[in-house]
Amino acid sequence: MHLTYVAASESTPTNAVQKQPQLNPQAATYVSEISIQQVAALKAGVSRPFFERIEQDGCTIARLRQENATLASTLEQRDTALVQFNQNAETIMRLEEEKVELTRALEDEIASRKTVLALREPEEDSPAEADLRGKKRKASPESPMRMGDVTNGNNEHDTSGHLNHMANKIAKDLDKTAGNETIQLCGLAPLRIIATRPDEVLALAYDKLNAYPYSNVPAHWRRLYEDASLHKVIELLRSQAATTEGISSRGGGKRRKLEVEAHPATWVCDIVVALDKGIQLSGAPGRKHLFDAVFQQLENLIEDDNDTDIATTFRVARPKALQTQFHIARANKPESFACFQSWLNNTRKPLIIPGTMAEWPATQRWQNPHYLLGLTLGGRRLVPVEVGKSYTDEDWAQRIMAFRDFMQTYLLPDQPEAIGYLAQHDLFAQIPALKNDVMVPDYCYTTPPEADEMALKTAGLANVKHIDEPLLNAWLGPKGTKTPLHTDPYHNILCQIVGYKYVRLYAPSETPKVYPLGIDGKGVNMENTSRVDVSHFRSRSLGGSTDLDAIRVAGKVFPLFKDAKYQEAILGPGECLYIPLGWWHYVESLSTSFSVSFWWN
Repeated sequence: MHLTYVAASESTPTNAVQKQPQLNPQAATYVSEISIQQVAALKAGVSRPFFERIEQDGCTIARLRQENATLASTLEQRDTALVQFNQNAETIMRLEEEKVELTRALEDEIASRKTVLALREPEEDSPAEADLRGKKRKASPESPMRMGDVTNGNNEHDTSGHLNHMANKIAKDLDKTAGNETIQLCGLAPLRIIATRPDEVLALAYDKLNAYPYSNVPAHWRRLYEDASLHKVIELLRSQAATTEGISSRGGGKRRKLEVEAHPATWVCDIVVALDKGIQLSGAPGRKHLFDAVFQQLENLIEDDNDTDIATTFRVARPKALQTQFHIARANKPESFACFQSWLNNTRKPLIIPGTMAEWPATQRWQNPHYLLGLTLGGRRLVPVEVGKSYTDEDWAQRIMAFRDFMQTYLLPDQPEAIGYLAQHDLFAQIPALKNDVMVPDYCYTTPPEADEMALKTAGLANVKHIDEPLLNAWLGPKGTKTPLHTDPYHNILCQIVGYKYVRLYAPSETPKVYPLGIDGKGVNMENTSRVDVSHFRSRSLGGSTDLDAIRVAGKVFPLFKDAKYQEAILGPGECLYIPLGWWHYVESLSTSFSVSFWWN
């Protein structure tokens, strides 16, 4: 409704005729003109409820804002509590998994020790034999039995009996079904002859193991090779027991020495070969505790190593300081668990940490070659050795050899004829006593951040499963061993125990400039390895030969490599290096070196 009026102007006469009510063509009714006071009163009456409502709404808004602030604080506290809850839940889960693993390890240790004790127990004597044995013991107390130095007569008789007892105990354990047994899938034919013709069964199982990629070998063929290896050990023990018994019957009273050390191919070495090949080729999926128990018995029977030709410490010379502008970050002291987690979350880069291994027995023990020989049955244990400068070279090969041969051929000489490297080998599963000398760093139980876009492209990452416990690998070799520039699908803590190593690192973002190999000529996927030999580009001050022609060729073939950004350092004894998932790393030994890597995800 429109209200229209005409105010009297200064030019309008007072006696002018007032306008008549006007018809507003936009309105439905006639509207009379009203005074200014009426308009003001009308506005006040109409607007008052609106202003009151606005004021009420303003108070409500202020109250709700206060409530929102309180709720926001509560939500922030809830989020903090939720984060803490999740962290606690993860810790609980990890500790529960550790509890399961420790329980399993304890059960395995108990089983192993029971087997060892059973192997030590003599066969039960008749009352007359027991009485006679007691009289002999009173007359001449026995000294600890050694296989390497045994007299004929009673000691040789006891030796023969002990070997037979070991063989019988192994056979008795083989009659028991292994956990998750699948060996029956091999068929009845090999199982019928496995005890009497183990060599034939080993040959059959070996062919089956080589008919598949190693990771795809069916479990039952692994089990067949494992059990056939133990039956071979039984055969060797009984054969040597018969030989020892024969020596005893022919020897009269003259002191003799069993042929343990005289020739490399002795019965002890034959047993070690059968056991180690059984473990390494089959993975020992069902009877690892029995293998360990037999090895422990052999340790008790073999004389200690007294080879004076072998030094008591490895010769390790400190290299010159590395002159570089591109250092790997270093901590000043051992990092706490929380500080390292913060480094992972915020920095996500490599880090060298000193002092982490201060309490490890390995830092002292592993410097002594005799200690390592003692843990490997006088160096008889078999280990896989990479022969050649690098696994990318044409002349590279892998050989299985006795640890003593590896040490005398490659580790101890000042200038060995070739480079031999015990690389990426689970030496701790093969020789459990070594694992007592190291401790898994707490850093391996932190939670790595989500991988970035480039790290997610790391070769092999798509096929990697979550692991509950870190994977341990040993790296033992002389000066000059090289691990080509490559990536791993895990986070890595590399612990340097003996000697020095040069390390160069490239971030995943530099991948296009490091020239990954791809599929090699044999059809093997080598995407995780660079085509570039970093030794042509590292500082000449680190030593080694300088092949200027090779350097020039490398510069032409890989022109982008010189522009790739890198970090480098020398890793010394007692230092560990964190290498993030997907980072390219080149490692070169600058002296005799013993390292342990811990992979986790």
